[in-house]
Amino acid sequence: MNYETHYNKLIERARTRLLECYTERHHIVPRCMGGSDDAENLINLTAREHYVAHQLLVKIYPRNGKLVYAARMMTIGTETHDRSKNRMYSWLKEKFSEEHSQRMTGNNRYKKSKAHRQKQSLSMQGKNTGKQSKEHIRKRCKRVSINGTVYDSQKAASMAFNVSHTTIQFWLRTGRAKRTVNVVF
Repeated sequence: MNYETHYNKLIERARTRLLECYTERHHIVPRCMGGSDDAENLINLTAREHYVAHQLLVKIYPRNGKLVYAARMMTIGTETHDRSKNRMYSWLKEKFSEEHSQRMTGNNRYKKSKAHRQKQSLSMQGKNTGKQSKEHIRKRCKRVSINGTVYDSQKAASMAFNVSHTTIQFWLRTGRAKRTVNVVF
């Protein structure tokens, strides 16, 4: 079965209609695959179509752990709306388990750098006090430029604009904000 064809048909059908029932917003190209929040990448689907769309995406891209996670989260409900009895639940749970297992066993896609492993080792031995030097903090803290104004950090920019930290990160991804080089005096 060609799952991509079915997914494309589902999206095309949804583009040419107006729903007057309950709908859910769906990213045509998922954000974890580079999709944006632009109107042309968003579509209204019924709850069932949205669930099916995520199942199809997992079948098209079975190695994408974020898609498997998103589809699995759609199966979790409340006591009154238990989606775990859905026939796809076990399949999605198995896919999620496989992906999670590969991450935990050191699959090459998820290998940590030598420096990261050494840092973890020191931390587990109690040799990392958790205190960081001012120089380390200064290097880690990235300045952000928005509309020509430079802020010392993403947090400072979010406070100035009264928006969340994730909004500043979204602005960085979409080009509304720019990272600037830290100047150490």
